[in-house]
Amino acid sequence: MSLVESLLGYRSFSSEPDIRKSIAQSKNYDASMESSENASSLLIFDTSRQHTWLVATPERLYFILDDVRKPAPRIGRAVRRDELKTLPDGRVAVNTRPKSDHAGLVDIGLRRRGWLYSKRLFSSERPIERAVSELLAAHSGSSRTPIAPTGKRRVRTKAN
Repeated sequence: MSLVESLLGYRSFSSEPDIRKSIAQSKNYDASMESSENASSLLIFDTSRQHTWLVATPERLYFILDDVRKPAPRIGRAVRRDELKTLPDGRVAVNTRPKSDHAGLVDIGLRRRGWLYSKRLFSSERPIERAVSELLAAHSGSSRTPIAPTGKRRVRTKAN
């Protein structure tokens, strides 16, 4: 963070563990059914001032917005897992479409459409689809081990 940003009141981005812990602030969070310590997270959007994270638990998928101009990260959405299931086999549909040279849009399920993602965090549109699918599978009873998209390691689970 630069001196100018500090003087303007900007803060540093929250750490990945703090992002996972922030889901406990959601009005939808149920400590008896989910644990922020066992949640998995995936950074999908990254600019100098904003990060967007997906945080998955067995019960919900959280969309977390971490903007350095705001006092703390905020939960953009908290969606129950059963609301995401859109395919006949119970899997969640994950699709992408282009937005600009640097960003694309990712749709998760039928209703969670148009979340920005940074192309530079992923090698192409297919890897973000795979990374999101693996994030969701990490808490759906699947035995598949999440693998990160090409580049920086961004998928974190309790086993990592």
